[in-house]
Order: sequence, then C-alpha cells, then structure tokens
Amino acid sequence: MNLVSVASPSISPATLLTTVLGILGFCAFLAWIMWRAFRQVEREERDASYLRRRLMRWAYFYSASALIVIVLVVTGKEPKESLIGLPIAALLIWTFWRSARNVKVPPE
Repeated sequence: MNLVSVASPSISPATLLTTVLGILGFCAFLAWIMWRAFRQVEREERDASYLRRRLMRWAYFYSASALIVIVLVVTGKEPKESLIGLPIAALLIWTFWRSARNVKVPPE
C-alpha cells in the first residue's frame, strides 16, 4: 500500500476548452431537436392531413423494414432469429395504419 500521494497530471487549457465547447454544442443540438419536435407536435394538432401523412410514413417505414428483414432471412443472408422482432413491427404497422385511418381530415 502506497501512502505517498502522487500528483495527478494537470489538464491542459485546450482540452478543457474543447470539452466545455463540446458539451455546450451538444446541449444546443439537443435544444434544437426539442424545439423542432415541439413545432412538429403543434403542427400535427392544427393540421389533420399532416398528422395522417406522418402516421402513414411511419407505417411505411416499419413495413419496408419488416419486408427487408424477411427477404434477407429467405435468401439466407440473415439467421432465422432475426424474425423475432417481426410481431412487434407488425403491431406497430397495424397501430400506425389504424391511427392514420381514424384521423378525420376535413374536406378542402
């Protein structure tokens, strides 16, 4: 056991400045993402057709992902265990389609 304290290496000012600026930049990026999400939710509340398009886009995204995984398993490029998430994807696809169908879009 060593009872003598060893001096820790000092941090250079450039490293400290880079760390602080990196954290500030990352926080600004997260704030921008939250601001965009807030504006998006507000637009979805105002515009029903925008909400329907977004829900259908998510359904298409999950459908394409599920189809790609199925094709890769059938061709043998991926193992059968890759299909374990397919029921969850199917549930999400069904939920998004049902939600998009239930959105009432007023006639123009």
